[in-house]
Amino acid sequence: MTLTELQSMVRYLTKEPNPSAPVFATDARVKQFANLAQQEIAMRTKANISSNVPNSVSNPSLSTVAGQRLYDFPSDCLELLKVQVSVWVCKRMSVDEYVQATGVQAWQMTGNPYAYWIEKKSTASFGLFFTPQAVYPIALWYVRKPTDLSNGSDTPDLPPLLNNAIVYWVCEKVMEGRREMNFKSGYWMKQYEAEIAKYNLNADQSMEKMNFLGEIPASSD
Repeated sequence: MTLTELQSMVRYLTKEPNPSAPVFATDARVKQFANLAQQEIAMRTKANISSNVPNSVSNPSLSTVAGQRLYDFPSDCLELLKVQVSVWVCKRMSVDEYVQATGVQAWQMTGNPYAYWIEKKSTASFGLFFTPQAVYPIALWYVRKPTDLSNGSDTPDLPPLLNNAIVYWVCEKVMEGRREMNFKSGYWMKQYEAEIAKYNLNADQSMEKMNFLGEIPASSD
């Protein structure tokens, strides 16, 4: 589905009063909503997973700095899923857990990092605890921000199975703009939620362990 087709579909489904000169589902508004929908859906489904781990035996380009506790997110990161520093897989912790971890100045404690939390200075950052005492590679896995739709021929940067979810999310926002937030807006939100549930169910099923005829495979002898 291209952006042009998405815009036409939204106008059709929301019964735009004058499709040739739309007032509510304008091209600009549908494009704006569609790009917001992509980010929302990426977060809900974890459909776009990326990492900074190279396809080789080399290390990621991001490394710790001795005595530095904060590190910037990748520029295309929506949500961190997993942080590994050298051989240590870091757990997610809250700021309260970080502050209360030692009862002293936690930021002054150096060692092998075992946890991370989210913090923001000028940019979105994540902190490591203990503060690294040496240079180690940092491997990150995260939800990647989808590429924005810009031109009419652009297609959504999500699996095609989620195209309908984008359309329904945009329809819901258009109906909100028309102040039809009771039945009509709620209807499109229900359709959107159904598409998200269907996609997540299919993803879960594809990752289930498979047994042969319900039994665990065993050698013939």
